[in-house]
Amino acid sequence: MKKAVLYARVSSTAQEKEGFSIPAQIKLLKEYALKHDYIIAQEFTDAETAKKSGRTNFKAMMDLIHKDKSIKTILVEKTDRLTRNFQDYVLIDELIAQCDIEVHLVKENEVLSQRAKSHTKLIHGIKVVLAKNFIDNLSEEVSKGMLEKAKQGHWPSRAPYGYKNNPTTRFIDVDPIQSAYVRKAYELYAIGGVSLKGVVAQLYREGLRFRPATAKPSLSNLHHILTNPFYYGRFVFKGQAYIGKHEPLISASLFQEVQRNLKIAGKSDYEKRTVAFAGLIKCGHCGGSVTGDIKKERYVYYRCGHHKQKCPDKYIREEALEVQFEHLVASLRMTPEQSVWIRQALKEVNQTKEVEINERRDTIQVEIKRLENRLNRLYEDKLDGVISESFYLMKSAEYNAQVADLNGTWEKLSIVNEDQIRLGLMIIDFATNTVQAFK
Repeated sequence: MKKAVLYARVSSTAQEKEGFSIPAQIKLLKEYALKHDYIIAQEFTDAETAKKSGRTNFKAMMDLIHKDKSIKTILVEKTDRLTRNFQDYVLIDELIAQCDIEVHLVKENEVLSQRAKSHTKLIHGIKVVLAKNFIDNLSEEVSKGMLEKAKQGHWPSRAPYGYKNNPTTRFIDVDPIQSAYVRKAYELYAIGGVSLKGVVAQLYREGLRFRPATAKPSLSNLHHILTNPFYYGRFVFKGQAYIGKHEPLISASLFQEVQRNLKIAGKSDYEKRTVAFAGLIKCGHCGGSVTGDIKKERYVYYRCGHHKQKCPDKYIREEALEVQFEHLVASLRMTPEQSVWIRQALKEVNQTKEVEINERRDTIQVEIKRLENRLNRLYEDKLDGVISESFYLMKSAEYNAQVADLNGTWEKLSIVNEDQIRLGLMIIDFATNTVQAFK
């Protein structure tokens, strides 16, 4: 009996799990082998696309045939199960010429070999070209579909961290666990004065995990999250910006605040400081900068840099500077009476601001309603054929962008006022406890 190898392939692992065609292919090829007195030396299967060369078990099959000279036959269901790219077509053709191999295309009732007629080889070549054209066309249609989906405001690819793909609706939903991580990361970094590493550590302490497999993200992971406009409702696909229809996790104002802090952090050197009073002291003799040095990894000394002249003081210990700074800080402390008076004034200012904010929000709501009415009329004009599809898409995108900006302003008005009140209270609390805070 003659030795042969069996090769079966499906286009994706999903098809393999669904039992789409590999079992049927193997059954067909085994029946063919039994009928024609072939011994199956080994079975090879791939759950990979054939549009690119280098499939795992296809390569293993080729290696085995080159190694075992007794194998002279490949059994495969049909042309597009074996190859849809020109590189593999050339490899098969060389294998036939160099090793005198026969390729049996069972369903097509054809045998490719050195003795095959030129007509058979021509037909096979045409089938390879058609298979290549099919996969190219399929790829093009998929790309067009993804672009159209993006134009409609839906993210067409794998959901970013914080969201999950919905296989039923084909859109994306908020992931309740991951979204909590994203929101908290933005809130922490928006405060300012904290590094990416500090945000990761804080999230970990609060019990939030990046992924089940990796408890902490890399700093590049976190930076990507904090710079992705997707989280406030915008996204970029193939170089074009779109307004998303997915549920935002954060506000536009919070996103912008984080971008400002990231920009500042890129220029800041506060994390590089190794001594407490770096950059805060000038020499009393010459006005030059005073620098700090750490000795024996525990003692800190400050001295003039002597850039302007030779000053008489040699150095001062950090402990002595702490006493001087503590006296200065104590003189800036707010009294309890002053705290009560300022809190009351802040409350009155807040009440006045609330009235102004409500009036502004009412104006914004009227403008949003006007734009929504325009969108409705625009859609009716498109249905009635009054305007073209391209004009409708252009104007609807323009109006939707204006509505999104107004919604962002509406939301920001409250946030700004709340932030001002919160900042005022923080300053009051700090000013009444300056010495404790300094220590």
